[in-house]
Amino acid sequence: MKKSSPQPNTQSDLIGLAIKKYSLLNPREQWGLKSIAVLLVFWIFWQLLWLPAQHIWFSPSDSISQLELQLQEMKLLQTQAQVIRTQTRISTQEASKAMEKITKSHLPQAQMTLSENTVQIAFTSVSAPVLSRWLSDVRESAQSTIVQADLTRTSNTSQSGKDSVLWQGRLVVGLPH
Repeated sequence: MKKSSPQPNTQSDLIGLAIKKYSLLNPREQWGLKSIAVLLVFWIFWQLLWLPAQHIWFSPSDSISQLELQLQEMKLLQTQAQVIRTQTRISTQEASKAMEKITKSHLPQAQMTLSENTVQIAFTSVSAPVLSRWLSDVRESAQSTIVQADLTRTSNTSQSGKDSVLWQGRLVVGLPH
């Protein structure tokens, strides 16, 4: 039977064995291993330390552009808030008169029901652009807000054979008080 050499079983035995084998190599091979070790250490440094830091320090353009967009949005909101603040508030009676006038001009077929601080409006067959203009005018001129909306989308085939999208439903508008 052939005796096998004892296997190293501890870390110090492994290190000692590696040093022994390294010392048996010729100087050119030792220089090659040193070069590989230096490159490996440099690569680890690059991957773990330099790249993450580089993304933070040298690429703030994305963050800056996002912050600039947010700043522009905030300035727009500030301007809108200042306009709203400077608007003179109208009374409930003035708002209901303005609401009647706006509704008659944009939605002549609509039925209005006035209560104390709200107006219910029922309408049929209204196009989206007309409804949008009406909502915008109600908000600006009557200084009112939509409290509740129950809208249904319908389609209407015109004489030219094209389907147009129309809306019908009921809106509850809160008057200023």
